[in-house]
Amino acid sequence: MNDVQVESENNSTYFAPKPVMVLLTMMLLIGLLAIVGNGLLMLAASFRGMGLHEALDIDENSSEGSRYFVRAALFLNHAASFLLPALLTLWLF
Repeated sequence: MNDVQVESENNSTYFAPKPVMVLLTMMLLIGLLAIVGNGLLMLAASFRGMGLHEALDIDENSSEGSRYFVRAALFLNHAASFLLPALLTLWLF
């Protein structure tokens, strides 16, 4: 009656990576892209004409532009360190 055939798990072939491989890949990507994120932060600071120490040395008397720069730099750094490695790991596996 019903012509639908269900494959058992033993007959199907699919790639199932080991959790250790996924974890090591994720850690490697986090390390590499954290370095890239730090490089982007240093590049953005040099485009603004300030050193990295001056860019991150803010307090309540800092200008609004400096505060927005620090927010944008932290966003780029965290996106490169955590978001991109997660998405790349998802795409790879």
